[in-house]
Amino acid sequence: MQRARISGVELAYELRGAGSPLVMVHGAQGDQTMFADLARHFADHFRVLTFDQRGSGLSEKPHTAYSIALLADDTAALMEHVGFSAAHLIGVSMGGTIAQELVLRHPAKVRSLILGCTTPGGSKAIRIGGRAFAAAYSTHAGSPEERGRALAEAAFTKGYIEQHPEIIPAMIEARRQRPLDPVALEGRMKAILAHDAYDRLNQIKCRRWW
Repeated sequence: MQRARISGVELAYELRGAGSPLVMVHGAQGDQTMFADLARHFADHFRVLTFDQRGSGLSEKPHTAYSIALLADDTAALMEHVGFSAAHLIGVSMGGTIAQELVLRHPAKVRSLILGCTTPGGSKAIRIGGRAFAAAYSTHAGSPEERGRALAEAAFTKGYIEQHPEIIPAMIEARRQRPLDPVALEGRMKAILAHDAYDRLNQIKCRRWW
């Protein structure tokens, strides 16, 4: 794991593999470990950058205002730090909103854009809701057991969890190793709820897959 001070905040990141640059951007309460298996496989063909965003994982978690634009600018600055003038970009969930904002703010830095289970935000976007989502993304303090189980139940169907009983223990252990900061998480959740790129999507000119 490497560290760099980006826009005044220390970010934890990892580089692996060789080839065309590829950046992977994680979700709201996640961190770069969510891409561990994928990054390992992509590293056979790409120079892969994964990182913990400000407020996440092993990066610093300032108790200040967060925005998707700020997180996009952090990503662009980290790319500069590691020598990526442009890269393929994968963004999942909140990472997808950050990826959208990055290509809108820094179009020359994105070669292609791959988005998963994400949203442009705004009044026309479909909001995720329900008890499972509320529990998983609660900004109240919770134990690793509560956090890990809640996220598993929000992300996977009951049937899938029954077929893969290792998922919940793995998520609990992930939260134990990388505890959430409730104040930073609240800032990040406010950022995604305030984000709106819907009317700017037609400005995205790079190749896109979703």
